Amino acid sequence: MNQAYFGGLKRTQSEIRLKDDPYVALYVNDVLWTLVLPKNLNRDHEFCNPISGGTYLGRVFRLPKVYIKGDFGDPLVDRSVQLVQFLQSCRVQVYYRFNQGGFHGIELVNQTVAQQLYNDMKAFVNDEHANLNSEDLSHHHASY
Repeated sequence: MNQAYFGGLKRTQSEIRLKDDPYVALYVNDVLWTLVLPKNLNRDHEFCNPISGGTYLGRVFRLPKVYIKGDFGDPLVDRSVQLVQFLQSCRVQVYYRFNQGGFHGIELVNQTVAQQLYNDMKAFVNDEHANLNSEDLSHHHASY
């Protein structure tokens, strides 16, 4: 997953800190979830918030491996960090990369970052994970 688009009712630190982000402003994020979620459901629905519980939880433990990439300049990054932490607690083999700075969709305009994503995905598929998990998430305040 590259910069996965997840949400939830409780605001994360990255959502609050980057509420006026030019790419994913908080109010735009809220409108998009309102448009896509079934009527009378909120952002803690399993479609929006994968760690809120749901019909899929019993199957999480069967995931073979997962790759998650994010950037700390993206308002949605804490959701990806939470997902990494959750999957690790379920003993899923998780490979991740979280870059300092950046923004949502950075690979579309930055060739170096796009190449890094390509290299990571290639390494993930070929089981060559030596360069992944480059960011220590233990100090990051996103928790589920």
